[in-house]
Order: sequence, then C-alpha cells, then structure tokens
Amino acid sequence: MQISNSIAWAHLQLKGGWRNILTTSVTYFVILLVVIFASVRLADPTPPAQVLGGWVFILMGLQIGTLVLFGCWAISAAIRKDVTSKIIESHRLMPVSGADAVAGYILGPASQAIAFSCVNLVLGLVLSRFSSFGGTQGWLYANLVLGVFAACAWIVMVFLPLVLPVSSRLLIGLIWVIFVGYETIPALLPGVSFLFGPALSGSVFDIITTGQVAEGQILSMLGQILVAVLCYVGAVRKYRRDDLLAWGPGVGLAVVAAYVVIQLAGLALWDVIKPWAWRTSRISFEVQLLIAATGALLIGLIPVHGAAWLHASWERRRALNDPALNRRPIAVGVVVLIAAVIIAALPALAVPARWHVVSNAPVVRGQPISIHEPLTGPDVPLEAIVRTGLVAAAFLLSVSYLLRWLYRREIRTRWLVVFFVLLTWAGPPMLDFMGEGMRTGFESDDVLTTRAGCSPLVAMVWQWTSSGLSTNPGIAGQWLIAGVMGAVYHFGGKKTAVR
Repeated sequence: MQISNSIAWAHLQLKGGWRNILTTSVTYFVILLVVIFASVRLADPTPPAQVLGGWVFILMGLQIGTLVLFGCWAISAAIRKDVTSKIIESHRLMPVSGADAVAGYILGPASQAIAFSCVNLVLGLVLSRFSSFGGTQGWLYANLVLGVFAACAWIVMVFLPLVLPVSSRLLIGLIWVIFVGYETIPALLPGVSFLFGPALSGSVFDIITTGQVAEGQILSMLGQILVAVLCYVGAVRKYRRDDLLAWGPGVGLAVVAAYVVIQLAGLALWDVIKPWAWRTSRISFEVQLLIAATGALLIGLIPVHGAAWLHASWERRRALNDPALNRRPIAVGVVVLIAAVIIAALPALAVPARWHVVSNAPVVRGQPISIHEPLTGPDVPLEAIVRTGLVAAAFLLSVSYLLRWLYRREIRTRWLVVFFVLLTWAGPPMLDFMGEGMRTGFESDDVLTTRAGCSPLVAMVWQWTSSGLSTNPGIAGQWLIAGVMGAVYHFGGKKTAVR
C-alpha cells in the first residue's frame, strides 16, 4: 500500500515500511496482552476489575511516552537530519506543496508512534470497559486531550528545526520540566504551562476516573490548536524558501495576540488549573504578571523584525529599479503601534480577569481553592495601561531602527540585537546602582533612583508593583533612546541591502 505524500512515504520506508510497522505493532500488542493476562492470574485474590483498572493507568503512561516523547523525538530527529545533511534542499525541488511537505514530516517519522498509540488505545478501551471504572468515556476523553496535545507538539517539532536546529531539543527539555520538573518553574510560566493540557488540573489520569474533562483543559486544547496553526503556517513558509522569514509582520502580530490570549488564560486560571502536585506553589500573581509582560516585549520583536526586513528588502529593490517591485509594505511604525497596544492589553485584562476568578471562589473536588489575590485592584488605572504601552512602543521602536540600520549596512543582526536588548535593559539599573552606591557608600537601602527606569524591564517592574518610584522620567529616557536610534537610522547612510 502506497500513500500519496512522497515525503511521508520516504520516511515510512526508512522505518522499514508497512511490514515493519505492522510486525512491531502486533508484537507489542501480544507482549502487553500476555503480561496483562499473567498479572490478572497472579494477582488473585485481588478482583480482576481492580487489576485491570491499574493497567488502564499503565497504558495511559505508555500512551504519554509513545505520543509525546517518542513521537516528538522521531519527528525532530528526522527533520533535523534532513536540514543538517541538506537533503531538504532536494525536497524543495520536488512538486510537493509546503503544506504537504510539513504533513509528510509529521506522518512519516511518527508512523511507528501512531501505530503503538493505536494499540494502546484499543487495549485501554477494552480494559476500561471491564475495569473498576466501569466505562470507556473517561479513557476516550483522556486520549482526546492527550492526542490534541501530541499533534500540536508534533507540528511545533517540525517548525523549530526549520527556524533554529537546536531549538527542538530545548522544547523536549521544556516538556520534561513541565511534566516532572520542579513546581516553581511551571508556576513562573503559567501561560506556557497552560498549554500542557494533559498535566492540568487532575491530569489525564483524573479524566479516566471521573469521565469528565475540566474546563481549563478544554481551553488549553483551543490554545494548543492556535499555536499549532501559527507554527504550521511558519513551517510551510520556511519549507518553501529558507531565505524568507517564518512569520511576516501580519502573522507576527497574530503571534503576539495569541501570546497575550494564552497568557491571560494562564494568569487568570492558574490556581484553578494547576496540577495538584503543584498546589503548594506560592509564586505571587505580580511575579507571574511581570514575567508574562516582559515576555510580551520580546515576542513583540517578531512582527517588528518582519516589518523591518520587508522594509529594507523593498528599499533595496526600489534602488535597483526592480520592475516587479510590489507596493510598499506596511510601515514599521504602524506595526510597532499595533504591537504596543496588544502588549498593553495583557496587564490591563489580566488583573480584572484574575479578580473575577477570585470573586467566584471556585471549588474543585468539593474543596474551595485558596487563590492569591493580586495587589492591584480589580480596576486597572488608565495611566498604568498608557505607561505600559509607551514602554512597549519605545522599546520596539528602538529595536526597529536598529534592525533597519543593520539591514541597510549588510550587518548580521542576531547578536547585535541581543546585545542591544541586554544593554538597554540591564545598563541603566547597573549604572544607577553603581553611581548611587558610590555616592552613599552603599549604606542606603534605596540604591536605585528614577534614572534606572530608563530600562524597560525596571519600568515594567515599578509600574506593576508598589515601588513608590515614578516611571515618567524613565519612560522619557526610553523615548530619548528611540529618538537617538531614529536619528542614527535616518542620517546614518543610504546603502540598502538585505542579508
């Protein structure tokens, strides 16, 4: 039997073809069946229904290992090998669309994992019917939650190696940390943890016993699908042409909006959806909000980078009198403005959303959850939202001028942008600390003044905590930096090129 997707077919043949897939799957099925039958016989006088119930949990553990760990590893290894060996360049010459190619990189390498998961699904379906659970609804729901998460993770595993070859390994490590790592790390990243639906609330094992899917897990699946769609679009674009950006300014703004929506859900519902193993976590809402807002500033660089790249490319083609020159791309300033508004919406909506959850005092398993109230009230002051937007706009505008100047001068951008971000974020508080400390002999507890607010990070911290320091001078300093970067760009030469 042959499938129409050539890339999926090629990777299936590398795994031994259908015969090898069926042989290993049948062998796996027989081994599990023998072990289950032997355990039921040897467990006497324990009721068989109770033993089978334990095996349902074991099969769910095998399902997690098969779909999440084995499937992600197989997909990542396959596409990483094609990228490093340049085989993907020959694939790009084939009459295969980008969407089909990405699907092929998922279905082909993950074929063995899919086969094993089907065995687990059928066995679990039969065992749950005759187990102490007395029904198959919980098993099917748990597999649905896990299956959606695994499918979305597979798409992300295709996307990451096309953008950064080593990043897929980092994602596998993140998955491991979220599932079995220390509780503090997931609590610091509620938005990221929110996407790990199988681990939320009572986890998929709780779904098996109760036969119900928590609302947080349903929302998590929607967030996973949103991330998967954005990554699929980026993977298709990078497969077609490696010299293009995965996300242009339009899709980049959608990425920022998706980040804000996911963070809102994680921040508002964290005390409700976090697994019971992490119930002792005492990370405050303010810390979570600041980390989410800081991450939003960095995510905002995605559409700004795309807009700057398109602008520089268009200028270069216009300088060459390209007859196929398209219309001028969207202005970088417009992208910066939209991104800043979206970023400012995160704290503006997260605080009242959190208070809404607090006021409703949710009850889980008959026990009211003790939710940590945010220090800021349910009504967010308008000036706080405006200042947050100004901080985001100044930072993104500064980086956009730097990117456009670097593209114009044919200078590689990655590490210089990283250095600029570190300099503008860490430089002002370090200089202020040293200057004020030397003036007071480091004997005063208040070693930072309003000058440190020139750092976007410090300004965000002061804005959303009870620091008592004004952020206005710092915001003015940030806009001064943006003005200097703008002057450098506009008067720093007219050579146009894109690397």
